[in-house]
Amino acid sequence: MASRGFTLLEMLIALGVFSVIGIMSSQLVSRMMDTTERVTERGRELTELQRAFEVMRRDVEQLSYRYVRDELGDAGLPLEIGGNELIEMTRNGWVNPTGAPRTELQRVAYELRGSGLYRIFWPVLDRAPTTQPLEQLLLGGLANAEFRAVDLSGAEYLYWPLSPEYDKHPERQLVAIRLTVNSEVFGEIQRLWEVPVEARLLLEMSTETVEGKVEEEVED
Repeated sequence: MASRGFTLLEMLIALGVFSVIGIMSSQLVSRMMDTTERVTERGRELTELQRAFEVMRRDVEQLSYRYVRDELGDAGLPLEIGGNELIEMTRNGWVNPTGAPRTELQRVAYELRGSGLYRIFWPVLDRAPTTQPLEQLLLGGLANAEFRAVDLSGAEYLYWPLSPEYDKHPERQLVAIRLTVNSEVFGEIQRLWEVPVEARLLLEMSTETVEGKVEEEVED
């Protein structure tokens, strides 16, 4: 019995089927690779976001009751929200692994420039006119960022400390700081961090006594 081969039409049909399968497979692989890249990128962005929140959490939760002087010799409060920076504070726990002759207190601030949130810190607490801050881009891709002070009653304030007439109000004790950021990727995110107990003493001192307090602490 004579063997029978494929006709030209059958070969064309077979080639067409294999071509369709090849195109579908390549598209599937391409989509899988794109998905993997997006997932990897989102994971990286989420890791950066969590790292930035952890840095800010440590700053807030180690808030120190220490006044400072700026480059012009003016008094600076231990904590200021809504001033020249989003927030500026003195914090404990500045790691000193080399044993350098410096304090473990650190003056830090956060500033939003464009879509980037910068952490700024100074090498000394009481600055001279030549003292230069160091800056770190902590988080990018932000539409907005703000810090708010939270008092004992749960009320929130964009500016802290309050005006002197509120200083002695029993419910105006600072208990926490809330951060709200609007991420271009993740949307609005909020974090609430409790401040140390000693930082609540900020309310017990009127801003009118800052100069005397700075003099005492600088001399110590």
